[in-house]
Amino acid sequence: YLVKGCMSQLWLVPSFDGGLVSFQVDSDAAIPKGIAAILAEVYSGLTPQEALDLSPDFLKAAGVEEHLSMNRRNGVANLARQIHMYALSFKALACRPL
Repeated sequence: YLVKGCMSQLWLVPSFDGGLVSFQVDSDAAIPKGIAAILAEVYSGLTPQEALDLSPDFLKAAGVEEHLSMNRRNGVANLARQIHMYALSFKALACRPL
């Protein structure tokens, strides 16, 4: 569950229940943990398709990214990419015939 490409150690634990995705996060550093918690909260409770359709650009619009170093922005992008990949996997599971 370790997210690769982050300066800090950051873990993203996905789950899929009742057709909805959910994410839990943890990190060894406060700033990445806080940003990851925001992303986890926003993306949790959505269907896989809703999660795929939702862009993480809201962080930029809220002004969060302008306060992050380039390395931290790359970490956020890697986290968003990992959330996207889990949503894609869960969508495939949901569409699987019984």
